[in-house]
Amino acid sequence: MIYIVFTFRNHHYIQDRTNKIKLVARQIKYLQIKKIMPIYEIEEILNKYKKDEDLIEQKIKEKNLVGAIENNEKKTEILGNTEILTSQEAVERNSMLLKELETVKGNLRSKAIFSPSELQWEKICKKYQEKPALPVKTWKCHLPYYV
Repeated sequence: MIYIVFTFRNHHYIQDRTNKIKLVARQIKYLQIKKIMPIYEIEEILNKYKKDEDLIEQKIKEKNLVGAIENNEKKTEILGNTEILTSQEAVERNSMLLKELETVKGNLRSKAIFSPSELQWEKICKKYQEKPALPVKTWKCHLPYYV
């Protein structure tokens, strides 16, 4: 039999056959719990330190709140220092970014390594398109497109 001894901060502590108290994961749905058994001493200890726990929780919340306020102030300072572009300046900047992107893509394409068989097939396709030797009606030669 497994007994739930107590639950504290969404952690479940259980007692097994050997009377050892163990910490169990937050989700306890996979255990087959047959009987609930609170222990008086443990509840007494929890009640004793409840005030301290509440104080700690309050300090943690205050610290998180102060941190969030500081982050918001930093964000507003950063936004205050940046200049807002006009629509024409934004269009020019975006077009320059797109041109730079295309140059980078072209450089990457030129550095791409093709296997010799692909190069041979490209030559064969070009030669066949220039002078088709056989009257083939069902097959068409398409050159590969590299993006």
